[in-house]
Amino acid sequence: MVDRRNKREIRHLEQELPKWQVLVDSVTGISMPDFDSQTLAVLRGRLVRYLMRSREISLGRSTKDNHVDVDLSLEGPSWKVSRRQGIIKLRNSGDFFIANEGKRPILVDGRPVMAGSKQNSAIILCLRSRV
Repeated sequence: MVDRRNKREIRHLEQELPKWQVLVDSVTGISMPDFDSQTLAVLRGRLVRYLMRSREISLGRSTKDNHVDVDLSLEGPSWKVSRRQGIIKLRNSGDFFIANEGKRPILVDGRPVMAGSKQNSAIILCLRSRV
């Protein structure tokens, strides 16, 4: 019974792999090229580097029932992070846009993006597209 459940979960995870839009790569201190032909932006945390490879990604805390593109729980204790904390979009103009959908503010370069608010990349300095 347990073996069957484990096999089903493994099969489910294998089916999810192609759907991942953000490559999570450990930050080791060794400088690797941030951009390749598929990377639109790079988000750097304290422990993890996230490569944005689609025009829209979701931020938050992944659970068994809730999948997000950027799992902020990999950065450390995540009890204050909402399951769907926010989204980042790349507009046709090349500007990035962040919307906070969580209960608590998102800090971007030390500046808060309050719950329910939206900001353009003119204010958010850490999101830079490849030029």
